[in-house]
Amino acid sequence: TMTPLPQHPELRTRILSNGLEIRALANTTPSDRLQVYLEVKTGSINEQEDEQGIAHFVEHAVFLGTEKYPTAELMKTRLASLGMSFGGDSN
Repeated sequence: TMTPLPQHPELRTRILSNGLEIRALANTTPSDRLQVYLEVKTGSINEQEDEQGIAHFVEHAVFLGTEKYPTAELMKTRLASLGMSFGGDSN
């Protein structure tokens, strides 16, 4: 049996009316920065045999084809402007 890791005592948790759970932890360094993690509680473990790969595809394609990121190249350019790289800092 696995024991859950303890939560930070200052971690704030809120569940929105649509079921989305938000967790926030204030930080002072670096200033004027926000770091965000998105945990999607689904994936291949939840897929049927004939669905294998769909969650992974959606993970990679979720922003592509949108008005803001119509191509993969624009997504890569945006990440580069933030000092990030696709695959290295995001997947």
